[in-house]
Amino acid sequence: MWWLAGLLAFQAPVGSATPGSSDFDVQCMLVTQQAATEIEDKQIALANQVAAMFFMGRVDGAIAQGQLAAAAERAGEAIKGKPLGPMLIQCGDFMQQRGKIFEKIGAEVEAREGRRSTR
Repeated sequence: MWWLAGLLAFQAPVGSATPGSSDFDVQCMLVTQQAATEIEDKQIALANQVAAMFFMGRVDGAIAQGQLAAAAERAGEAIKGKPLGPMLIQCGDFMQQRGKIFEKIGAEVEAREGRRSTR
């Protein structure tokens, strides 16, 4: 992964939320957005913007609008003053796992469509 090099510049664990939980998604949304504004390499910054949008979509679907401010405040406190790199890596790993699930689903759909088209 070309963007991983930029992430390795950071150190030490951040956040304590379980990957896949709403708290984790909010933390990832915040740290990827922060990295997108702080990292000078434009490709890495863009990758972080895309990641922030991914997590924003997950947050939007999981947290009621009235609870979003409190969730963002909790996440901000959990990561405040801590290095972002390890959390960015966890967020990237989570995105990769989700991507593998979609690849598997796509292969299954493609296989079914292939069977239908030969009938």
